[in-house]
Amino acid sequence: MTDEIASIPIDVNQMREPAILLYNLKDADDHHTFYYDESNNLRRLHITEDGLNVPDPMVYVLGGVAHHGQPKNFAFDALCSAIHLQKTVKELKFEHVAKGNFLQVLTSRKLSKFLDWVLQSDLFIHYIAMDPLYWSTVDIIDSSIDDNPHLMMVARQLKNDLYTVLRKDFSWLVDAFIRYGYPNLGPSGPTFIAELLAFIEDRNDVFDSFSLQMLKGVLEKGARAKELPFLQDETANVLIDSFLPFVIHRLCLFKNSTHVLDVEPFIEKRLKKNRFMDEEREVSMYRYAISHNEPGVQISDVVVGLLAKFFSWIARTSIDDVLEARGSLTEVQEHNRQLIAKLFERSTTSTDAYVQRIICLEDETRGALFLN
Repeated sequence: MTDEIASIPIDVNQMREPAILLYNLKDADDHHTFYYDESNNLRRLHITEDGLNVPDPMVYVLGGVAHHGQPKNFAFDALCSAIHLQKTVKELKFEHVAKGNFLQVLTSRKLSKFLDWVLQSDLFIHYIAMDPLYWSTVDIIDSSIDDNPHLMMVARQLKNDLYTVLRKDFSWLVDAFIRYGYPNLGPSGPTFIAELLAFIEDRNDVFDSFSLQMLKGVLEKGARAKELPFLQDETANVLIDSFLPFVIHRLCLFKNSTHVLDVEPFIEKRLKKNRFMDEEREVSMYRYAISHNEPGVQISDVVVGLLAKFFSWIARTSIDDVLEARGSLTEVQEHNRQLIAKLFERSTTSTDAYVQRIICLEDETRGALFLN
């Protein structure tokens, strides 16, 4: 989203209603209090002559903890005491609770104390988890489908299949992005799609026969199209301009709630240019907080750090290795796995609107297999 677009009034209902209707989201009109932090914010993902400006982008997570009703006081001192946080520490961070990769994080007894406290405090987790490279490739399928109602029903599977083969060799994809000025393909769109089809043909052992033929058929349709609607009139070489649209969507989705955001100058500067309109009424549903003065934001730092570790791990671990890891957890790791699963389940049971995952179906499966 450019600054010019961001400066216009935002109709919160127009922004939120498609998601509410499509996913039958409940309780989005109720009053909740959300606390936010983020992890793996690469600010901007773009293509240089040498490749991506961030060579290995991790899963971006925006989220934290939430509860029903107005803001409330937390038993924060009890939490700090439980995890033995030194009084000289200015604010709680994820690194004070656990360190290392996801499986190493699960060995932390402090993480057990933290998750127990969150569950006992009647808090929920909320988040948007977005794989930047998956997000950057979905327009290929959306443009090739071009509103075909039958294909739209299987669009997510097609996007998953395309991403599955592309991430076997991201170097080819990045090279193609550079040569075609992706995502602004314009008249070169059919040539790009034809080259993509050849790439898939060379790696057809990734798919079963039916999935391969479905994916090829859709891409062949795109190669014959007069235009690829989501891959033209874009800024060449810019895959993600900012994560501001995800923040805006979350604010609009819960328009009647209170949103407490960690101070982030880049987002703050761009967000304040927007006016949120609920019909004829301007609404203000968020405020900024300095994290060391706001326990909810500090708690969210730990939650988001944990989620970022989890989603980045499943994005880079095969299903077989996920199952092997699940079967060889230590007692402490298994206890923490169960606590995480319980927190996920309790939050989504309260309302599906708390979570949004923009990741491929294969990674959804891996996560579900691990958390059971």
